Amino acid sequence: MALAALMLFSSQSIAEPVVWSGQIYHFEKTDWADWTLPEHQDRIRSSIWLTRASGSGVFNIALEDQSDGNGGVSPLGTEWARGSAINWENLDFGTWFEFEKGSTTDSLVGVDGVLHLITDDIYIDIRFESWTCCGQGGGFSYVRALAPTTVDSKPTIPTALLGGFPNPFNPRTRIAFSLESTQSVSLIIFAPDGRKIAVLHDGELQAGNHKVAWSGTDGAGHPLAAGVYLVSMSGMGWRESRRIVLLK
Repeated sequence: MALAALMLFSSQSIAEPVVWSGQIYHFEKTDWADWTLPEHQDRIRSSIWLTRASGSGVFNIALEDQSDGNGGVSPLGTEWARGSAINWENLDFGTWFEFEKGSTTDSLVGVDGVLHLITDDIYIDIRFESWTCCGQGGGFSYVRALAPTTVDSKPTIPTALLGGFPNPFNPRTRIAFSLESTQSVSLIIFAPDGRKIAVLHDGELQAGNHKVAWSGTDGAGHPLAAGVYLVSMSGMGWRESRRIVLLK
């Protein structure tokens, strides 16, 4: 009786892996595009944002600042295999480096692959369509499956402050952020000692990707000294901050 109850409990509490196969989403980052901006990241889940710098492999910018190179574990939170997601149990999963088998990654173009999101236990069909090799801009594109309940739509964009680009900067930077829903947002520049320097935005914004330019001036338009400043974005019950460096 006790054994039967334990078996029933176990069967109910172990979640089945999820397979994304069918409806597809096309993602592309062009050569030399700014990988820190949301529009150049494939934000599959809240902790999986795939992109590529100008001369690196694919990495997860939600958890790491850059690819850790050949032999590393980037993109964090993922593993990869060649084959079909529906056949995930019979595939040999490994790191991105193992997936590309150490060769120039353009050899993967047109090859059917599977991306496994480890934390969510989701298996996704993916096929690379282009890849710019050898430090020539970091462009790449692929098609991948969408969640079964998603039809011809992009994944939800989470609320996040990406920071300034370029950073360090002189004379101007663009502060990039995204909003999951329409809401009231404050975007403020602070000095290292906590003084409020400039209010870049204070009011409602629509859901989606946004960029606000800052020219290194205070609220009255006076140029500021070189140094480290803090960009703070806040809404109802949340706040995020990033450091930016003004050069002279």
